[in-house]
Amino acid sequence: MTRAALVVILIAAGAPAAFADGYIGLGIGTSPSGQIGSDPSSMSGDGGRSWRGILGYRFGHLSVEGTATAYDQIYRNNVQDADQFAGLIKYSLPLSQGFEAFGRGGLQRTDLSGGLSGNGWIVGGGFEFRWHILLTGASAFVEYTHADTSYDVPGTSTKTLDGSAGMWTLGLTLSI
Repeated sequence: MTRAALVVILIAAGAPAAFADGYIGLGIGTSPSGQIGSDPSSMSGDGGRSWRGILGYRFGHLSVEGTATAYDQIYRNNVQDADQFAGLIKYSLPLSQGFEAFGRGGLQRTDLSGGLSGNGWIVGGGFEFRWHILLTGASAFVEYTHADTSYDVPGTSTKTLDGSAGMWTLGLTLSI
């Protein structure tokens, strides 16, 4: 069974080893839209920006990524700093001459400065243009990301609040 899974992964990656490389990236995006709890107006962006750092390794069409995203949001009339950390699997589908469509998904943890923190899942998709610069590669991407989080309520052992956040990101990556 393990061998079969390894064969499927290697076939899905499908590109020569010359395309295997690590990369770092930075992105800037919109403030989040979404909610925490049952009240859709309970969470809103503060009109600011989100920032994302990316560290990844690409194996052909598949990539493994770690991301750190920071943003401000208003929750119950208080501005809160949010930090989100995620581990993701990304699949890139070549379209034409350096253009690719991609989808990614994984698990994430979000911590709010007001005391809420929780775990959940994250999915996203977008478009990327890849090119070579001297001896390395680079890319520019645009993506929409949606995260769902189950926040633990401080002071209780069983109560949680479900939350969601979505944001657009524009970014650059550089092969290392």
